[in-house]
Amino acid sequence: MVDPMHNAVDHYYAVKGTLAGSWKGLDKDVGIVNWHGGLMGKNCKFFADLGLKQILSGYYESNENGDGIKEWMDKTKSIPGISSAMYTTWEAKYGATSPWAINTWRAARR
Repeated sequence: MVDPMHNAVDHYYAVKGTLAGSWKGLDKDVGIVNWHGGLMGKNCKFFADLGLKQILSGYYESNENGDGIKEWMDKTKSIPGISSAMYTTWEAKYGATSPWAINTWRAARR
């Protein structure tokens, strides 16, 4: 709830008020699990500029072949502090784990 390009905004879901500026209280030891893959890294530089480490963790039910994580990793390759990526499923779709992992490993080797 600290991403101004995603959820740190006014009236996000059931929030009465705003989450704007919520990132200002983050300690440098806090890590960000960045799960808005749809932004393809546009928000990653924001967190890197704050000195925060990140893990890429998109929502993969809509991208079961793993192309999305490969593209996301390619687009963020030059951004410091991104340490890894993790497979995330909210619907128990574990069949996508292998193609996703293969694409992740390929992108990481570049």
